[in-house]
Amino acid sequence: MADSSRPAGREAARSHGADSNDIHPGCLVRAAGREDLDAINRVVGAAVMSWSLPERVRRLSLPLYRYTSVDLVHLEMVVAVSARTDIRGVAAWEAADATDTPGGYRALLLHGIHVDPLYHRQGAGSRLFMAAERAARAGQYDGLLVKARSCHNALRLRNIYAKHSDGSWGWPEKAPYPAIMVTAAPEQAPESLLEQLSIGGRMVIPVGTISGEQALKLITRTIDGYEEQTLNAVRFVPLLDGSVR
Repeated sequence: MADSSRPAGREAARSHGADSNDIHPGCLVRAAGREDLDAINRVVGAAVMSWSLPERVRRLSLPLYRYTSVDLVHLEMVVAVSARTDIRGVAAWEAADATDTPGGYRALLLHGIHVDPLYHRQGAGSRLFMAAERAARAGQYDGLLVKARSCHNALRLRNIYAKHSDGSWGWPEKAPYPAIMVTAAPEQAPESLLEQLSIGGRMVIPVGTISGEQALKLITRTIDGYEEQTLNAVRFVPLLDGSVR
């Protein structure tokens, strides 16, 4: 298992605000305490129940996301608070098990970021993610691993498989694929992903630079090569390698 004895996560959570609080001056991030649990779980409840899913699915999912005092012992947890100290969001992470990461890599397992819907698009989520990134850098981890498998299992979604890897590599061991969807923009479609399409398979991918034009492409693999169609102008985050910057 990755070294979970490092105190870097909590130290980073407490100290990261000095050079980032000026980005969203109405929102600060600090370490969570036992006294915050009720407010944290209210935020989690509001966030989960705002998801665009059937009400039954949201209701069944909610217990999976609530935090307890035991979680405070095992997880590094931070909260985003307003100037009035109201809790707007929460994030938690821990060292990922070595079985969940590619050989030789160490990662922090990000359990989730929950923001009260009343404060969406006000910087709380960004600030919490920045705290997790800082903790990963401080602990000399290779990146962040997002927790999804436990939710899939709890919802009995047995046909979803997850892998922590560089997105441009794809998953060649499971190839070929009839469809691939990419949600970040490389400057050109990665050859490794194209090669993993089956004959007749299609890939939807945004292509372009972060500072220039981007276009959503539909690429179809044929017996003779690839056919490309431009669907629309778009704006996506860049497709980067998996290292922490």
